[in-house]
Amino acid sequence: MGDLGFGLAVLGGIAAIVGLSLLVAWRSPGDVAQILDWKPTRSPELEAQNEADDVSQMLAAQNARRRRRGQPDRTLEQVELEVARDQAWRREQCERLLGGESPAEAAEDEADLLRAVNARRARHGRPPLTASEYRERLALRAETPRPPRAAR
Repeated sequence: MGDLGFGLAVLGGIAAIVGLSLLVAWRSPGDVAQILDWKPTRSPELEAQNEADDVSQMLAAQNARRRRRGQPDRTLEQVELEVARDQAWRREQCERLLGGESPAEAAEDEADLLRAVNARRARHGRPPLTASEYRERLALRAETPRPPRAAR
C-alpha cells in the first residue's frame, strides 16, 4: 500500500506542475518567446544565405574530387535537375506500386509482409512488431533519402 501512495503522490505532483505551467502560459499575455526573453541567434535571411553557402561548398568539394578523377564539373542546375528526376521517379514508382491496388489487397499485402518480418525477427530471437510499429518503420524508411541505383 505504501508503494501505491508514493506512486500516486509522484503522479499528482507531476500533474500539478504541468497544470500550473499550462495555467500560467494560458493566463500570461504575449507569446512564449517574450516570456523567456528569447531572440533568434540568426535572421531567416542569414539562415538562407548559410544554406546557399553550404550547397556551394559541397558542390565545390564534389567538383574538386571529380577533377582529380578526370570527370567534368557539375553545375548547381545539373544537380537540381538530377534531384528532380529522382523525385519524379520515386513518385512514379509509388503510383505504379500503389495505384492499381484496392484497400483490401493493400491490407492483405501488408499483413503478409508483417508475418514475414515477424518470422525473421523470431528466428533472430527478437520480439514481433505490431501492425502500427511496422507502418511507423515503413514511414521512416520512406522519409530517409537513398541514392538511386546506377542501372534501372
